[in-house]
Amino acid sequence: MSIELIIGAWVATGLTLFIFTFLYKDNPLFKLAENLYVGVSVGYTIIKTYDTVVVQLIWKPIVENGEWALLVPVAIGTLMLTRYVPKAAWISRYAFAFIVGVGSGLAIPRTISSFILKQIEDTVRPLIILPFDKASEIIFSSRMALAFALVLSLVLVIALLYVLVRLGVAKLSGTLQLTITVLAVCVAVILRYLLKLNNLNGTSWLLSYLEPITQVFDINSIVVLLGVSCVLFYFFFSVEHTGPGKVVARTGIMFLMIAFGAAFGYTVMARMSLLIGRLTDLIEFTDPSYGRPSFWLAGLIILMLVVMARRASSKPSKEE
Repeated sequence: MSIELIIGAWVATGLTLFIFTFLYKDNPLFKLAENLYVGVSVGYTIIKTYDTVVVQLIWKPIVENGEWALLVPVAIGTLMLTRYVPKAAWISRYAFAFIVGVGSGLAIPRTISSFILKQIEDTVRPLIILPFDKASEIIFSSRMALAFALVLSLVLVIALLYVLVRLGVAKLSGTLQLTITVLAVCVAVILRYLLKLNNLNGTSWLLSYLEPITQVFDINSIVVLLGVSCVLFYFFFSVEHTGPGKVVARTGIMFLMIAFGAAFGYTVMARMSLLIGRLTDLIEFTDPSYGRPSFWLAGLIILMLVVMARRASSKPSKEE
């Protein structure tokens, strides 16, 4: 193995463990790795920007290809540097005005197209997939009636569970508790008999009976339309959220919480993937071919933290 890979493994392991020492407490090792990270990132950004903009987009096209028209944006960009000259700082306003105007002209149409028109397009998609004649045959069939009855039953069960959770089973009368129990047992027995009769499991049985709905209606479009409508109504405060409006507003809150939860989960999973990558490297660098830097540096860092903790405890406090 080359010496460059070994040195890189030792440096990567050391900096990773330096960052992990923050889990113990803030210490000089963590600050060293943090400052190195910021400094290297800024230095890399400056060099990359110089190579990409100055060399590739300005110097080579003008000198090698003779594209003298690029001197116009170079002059406009140079005007921005007059901000550092107090008497000539007013000249930079022309450059900033040009940049803001061009940037707004480019960004506003893209933003409207991506965040407004695209959202409206996804919201107003057709809810029925099939042509009207074929869709009407399936809609007025017995299979569709059974599917709608099943959906209605699921909605009623979910509503019943919601009521039980909100009110509490203990607050209900004994007769009502017994009725709910008997109904639940009857539904469970009927479902078990139907599953056994058709030799199906729960998921396949449910999907088979809901198939007419998925053949005719676009479920994704229905969910999007329902979610957008409920969320917009939740932010519509001109009407008091009471009665049916309260149910719609609560549904909008549910959609918002699902969206925020998905975004937060995506962020956490992205951070977890970074952590898994660093831990994978630490495990890989325990190999003897790298010189076992994970073991040696972990022991050295622990020793350094112990020494720094003892030195900090031995120093007299300022109050004394």
